[in-house]
Amino acid sequence: MQDEEKTKEQLINELAELRRRVDELESVESNYKNLLANIPQKVFYKCRDSVYVAVNPSYAKDFDNLRA
Repeated sequence: MQDEEKTKEQLINELAELRRRVDELESVESNYKNLLANIPQKVFYKCRDSVYVAVNPSYAKDFDNLRA
């Protein structure tokens, strides 16, 4: 029984650590997205085939201006 309790305690600690790490990564991702959304520089991502995957609002604004 003592080994089972230790194992349960270890699992609980591991899950708590994983939750902490996920929360930290979500926070970093949120900060990163916020930065890209608010900087004046134009940022874009392309896949290996040179197809646009994503652009930030500053870059997208240029496309809107081309259509007008």
